[in-house]
Amino acid sequence: MSDLPTLDEFLLQARHRQFPSNSYVYEPGWHHLYLRYGPRIALGRRFEPTLDLANIEVEAARCGQGIFTDLVQRLRTTYPDLHIFVENTHNRFGRHLLKMGFVETSGEFFKSYLLEAACTP
Repeated sequence: MSDLPTLDEFLLQARHRQFPSNSYVYEPGWHHLYLRYGPRIALGRRFEPTLDLANIEVEAARCGQGIFTDLVQRLRTTYPDLHIFVENTHNRFGRHLLKMGFVETSGEFFKSYLLEAACTP
């Protein structure tokens, strides 16, 4: 186990502002999962609440097994009001994000992507 909060613990506490709005979190299958929670300006609009996936890396043994897709699906189901922002990605991963419904927001070499909330409060 880890001393880090889980993703759900981080979001629960961040939503109530009892926890910093940025942290590495522990989730099985992830080598790094650094998150930010709060408002995000993108595409000329304000998106809130937004979860930024800032420094993410799947464990080598789990690459290509859909762990990122599973995470996004879980977030969309459990937190349907949450916008998801993935920053500074490489082109190959960016193509996958576009297929998942993300929209490119910026960058010439490293691009960022936004997936709007499934519903708004």
